[in-house]
Amino acid sequence: MMYKRIVVPRAYALIHAKWAVLLSLAALIGQQALADVRGPAWPVNVIDSGLSGGDGVRLLDVDNDGDMDLAVGWEQSGVTRLYLNPGPVPEVRDNWPAINCGVAPDVEDAMLADIDGDGRIDVVSCTEGGNRRVLVHFAPTEGDYADSAAWTTVEFPESLAGDRKWMFAIALDVNEDGHLDIVAGGKDTDAKIAWFEAPETNKRDLSQWGYHEMSNATWIMSVIPQDMDGDGDTDIVLSDRRPDGGLIGVRWLENPAPGGDQTGPWPNHFISEGGGDRTEFMFMTLADMDGDGDLDAIVPSKYPNSIDWYERLDESGANWTEHKILFPPHMGEAKGVNVGDINLDGQLDIVLSCGRAKYPLSGMVWMEYGTSVLDSTWIDHEISGPAGSKFDRIELIDLDGDGDLDALTTEENFGPDSLGIGAIWYENPTRKGFAGVDSETLVAAAGVAQSGADNLPPPQGAKGVEFSYYDDKPLDLSGYNLELLYEADFSEPQRILREKKLFKNVGDEENRKRIKIPPDQYDWVLEGGAHVTMNNDRLEFHTYPVGKEWTEETKEHMVLWNTREFPANFLLEFDVSPIDPTNGLAIVFLSATGLDGESIFALNQKYRGGSFRNTTKGEIDSYHISYWAGRGYANLRKNHGANLKISGMDHISSGAPGKIVRVRVLKVGPDIKLETDGKNALQWSDPDENVYGAGRIGLRNMGSSHIVSYGHFKVWEVSPK
Repeated sequence: MMYKRIVVPRAYALIHAKWAVLLSLAALIGQQALADVRGPAWPVNVIDSGLSGGDGVRLLDVDNDGDMDLAVGWEQSGVTRLYLNPGPVPEVRDNWPAINCGVAPDVEDAMLADIDGDGRIDVVSCTEGGNRRVLVHFAPTEGDYADSAAWTTVEFPESLAGDRKWMFAIALDVNEDGHLDIVAGGKDTDAKIAWFEAPETNKRDLSQWGYHEMSNATWIMSVIPQDMDGDGDTDIVLSDRRPDGGLIGVRWLENPAPGGDQTGPWPNHFISEGGGDRTEFMFMTLADMDGDGDLDAIVPSKYPNSIDWYERLDESGANWTEHKILFPPHMGEAKGVNVGDINLDGQLDIVLSCGRAKYPLSGMVWMEYGTSVLDSTWIDHEISGPAGSKFDRIELIDLDGDGDLDALTTEENFGPDSLGIGAIWYENPTRKGFAGVDSETLVAAAGVAQSGADNLPPPQGAKGVEFSYYDDKPLDLSGYNLELLYEADFSEPQRILREKKLFKNVGDEENRKRIKIPPDQYDWVLEGGAHVTMNNDRLEFHTYPVGKEWTEETKEHMVLWNTREFPANFLLEFDVSPIDPTNGLAIVFLSATGLDGESIFALNQKYRGGSFRNTTKGEIDSYHISYWAGRGYANLRKNHGANLKISGMDHISSGAPGKIVRVRVLKVGPDIKLETDGKNALQWSDPDENVYGAGRIGLRNMGSSHIVSYGHFKVWEVSPK
């Protein structure tokens, strides 16, 4: 499809310039005090500041150009806009081309999805105030997608969903009938969390949709789809803001499927322990804070200000432990959090946004722990400085292509009679100037010791483990005999079996049982809810379910196991091509067996479902290497237990999008060596008595990887000459 770019009118460019002056003045007046405390603010880039009341950011690649586009609801202006990402630096730092999707009075949230199934992305707006409806802005089915006049806005009728305030929505195929539904949460009197069921046809006639109430609510801030109990269906995680009604806090609604009634109330499970009489829980996120392979819950709250994270203790989703982090000083009131590795040190950091951050207070910071993620006091660093006072939901995304995470948000009130700074992104300075540099320069800049570089500090990998970087040469295979054992021809259809086909009662955790091993005709077993396709003689991993677009809400982890058992000494070779090398993570599992040496497909093996915890801390022994992780280094771990042994160089994250990179792993006895992009990246010798030998090989991609293609998968048996 061809899309016409709309240039934001010159008036908005002048407003942008005005804000640049104001922000500079604010920095001159108040920045020094904050800089003395937590360092300088990040550079700010304005996407749009011409409307009033920017209320949150939601992302999706609407035009299939590989860049994430943006939807923003402008509450006071009563308009929802879609912004087309203009691409690389320097264009991405300027105003983005905008589409006026439609009028949306008192809009609180705007999210992106193909609601009518015509292949073009629509926008859904949640509104409160006097409007109190869920609106769908339908894109034109043909012609110029960017023609604002061709968009049409329809609201769900009061007769269907009542007269209620709606605050946040996601798109999700709740009943798995192949049609995207809408899950929305409300606010105040008679508030609900409900799902709007899409009809099979005539989806633009919203009176034909179904409406099903899942739970009462007080003030829904976040709605996150996630399988919380490991039964294979999607549950709903919420942050519910208000203390009245007994529903305050972080909780999840259990999907009654399979076999239950999804149209009635869903069972409610609390994650948080509630709050005080005035406590309000704000925008939350899920992340693996403690690195144990499952998702924990992180949420800020106010009255009083606090940041809490809830450690998940088991797969049931019923048992959690609360950890409190002291709220940083010189800030406004808690508003939102997101989690990511901000300074590329291999540790997860927290980005915090605030409201009521009146001068000279700060509205956005990022925080890192010193010793442990369990620390009660974290070190805070500046992002926004004193400019701005009412920030919103945060997205972390590398917008300038330099390999670190930038912070995207809205700010809607920069003082009396202000329009707010607008839709903005703060440019992470961690890797400023390093986009596209060669690996030798990058390694030197990161302080990784190389041969002859005596003036550099001792090498360090993830969390202080040894860093195994030794040269930029390929593997030396001259001392080995190689016998080709297996080659996957990706120009031909691959015989892939989904893991759930090996089980009965997949949706019932207590009665789930593996009933067969993979039949001989299958080459691969796919674990997790994502899918694979064949394209241009390559095997493509799509880290989202069939029939859906990739979003933070739909992403799925996945592992593809080859069904063959490979010998203890081997050379593995394949090539890999991520669509975005700065986002995602890929793992190769080696020598995988059951804990007693049995096959990973043996009948005593439990359901894994693509889960990192199940694969590394469940019933499997293996080595695994995260050879591409978007952080600048690779890790090798030994399982059972995900025990980190050594770090090495990641030659993929700094490459161009879509670049095809060869990966080779040589394992001979206890020695493991990794080569990526023709350069040695990691080597380690297992000192344990229990050195793993023959077993299975698997390829894993995290849900954030979007689309990753593979080619030329080969395995040779290796013996010394």
